[in-house]
Amino acid sequence: MTPERLYQALEDLLARLGTPVRSETFDPRVFGDLSSTGGLCRVNDCTVVLVDATAPLVDRIAVLAAAAASLDIDSVYVIPAVREVIASGGIRPSCAHERKPVLRLVRSDDKGLR
Repeated sequence: MTPERLYQALEDLLARLGTPVRSETFDPRVFGDLSSTGGLCRVNDCTVVLVDATAPLVDRIAVLAAAAASLDIDSVYVIPAVREVIASGGIRPSCAHERKPVLRLVRSDDKGLR
C-alpha cells in the first residue's frame, strides 16, 4: 500500500468512527517551533484530528495512526495493513522502502537532448 493510499485509508477510517480530519497549515506564531504535526482535539464538543498540511506525509500518517489507536476501532472493519500501521504508530518499514519515482535534472547542453 502506498503512503498516499494509507493516509486516505486512515482518514476514511477516522471519518467512519465519527472523527473528521482537518488538514490545516500550522501558524508558527501559534505553534512556536512547529514541532507539533497534529493530533486529536475538541472543537465545539466535537472530536477532530488536526493535521499540519505542511508536515511530511509520514508524519501526517503517524498523527492519524496515533489518533485511530486512541479510539475504539474494534467496531469497524479495518484492512490488515492499516491495522498494522495503527498498532505500530506509523508507516511499516516495508512501506518506507517502496520504490519512489526518481527525477533526474539535466542541463540543456547534455548530449541527446533536443
